[in-house]
Amino acid sequence: MLAQGQYDEFASEVYRLASPLRAALPQMALTTYNVGGHGRPGIFIFGARTHAARYRFPLSILIRWRDPAILDYLESDAGGREALQKNFARKVHEVLRSLKDQYSIDWDGGSQDSAQGLVVELEEF
Repeated sequence: MLAQGQYDEFASEVYRLASPLRAALPQMALTTYNVGGHGRPGIFIFGARTHAARYRFPLSILIRWRDPAILDYLESDAGGREALQKNFARKVHEVLRSLKDQYSIDWDGGSQDSAQGLVVELEEF
């Protein structure tokens, strides 16, 4: 587990990491998440169900990176961080497709098959 100061430092970077998600999911509401400065920060994605939604529950997902990925990011210099951000931006559609299949998510309909909010732990950028 990382120290809270490391999570806080990473929290200041999460907004930039959310940019490719915002671009890929313009119909969704996204917000960064850092529980009052406690624990691992992430990105919440919310969707309002459309009348043509595939699943019956509104979309509610928290995406977070695991500690080893966060540490790699924090230990990188500015160029390394930029490279990790670009790598995530390149892979964002692949990540979203994987989440769609793994968790039964309807991105277009703003719905999911689970009544509970989903927490997704990413291993890398």
